[in-house]
Amino acid sequence: MYLVGKLDIEIYSCISSDIVTDEVIITDNQVEHIKKKHSVAYDDIKIYLNEAIADF
Repeated sequence: MYLVGKLDIEIYSCISSDIVTDEVIITDNQVEHIKKKHSVAYDDIKIYLNEAIADF
């Protein structure tokens, strides 16, 4: 499990009122799926995941 970034819970509270943490994680299984099905895309965007979450 890897920490991808942190959410601003206040921004996302309009989507869901039961957010229990501000941490966004990705599991090993999710990473393996992405690498298997979208290997080029994963390598290109993995460095931008935290920025994308923070800038929403």
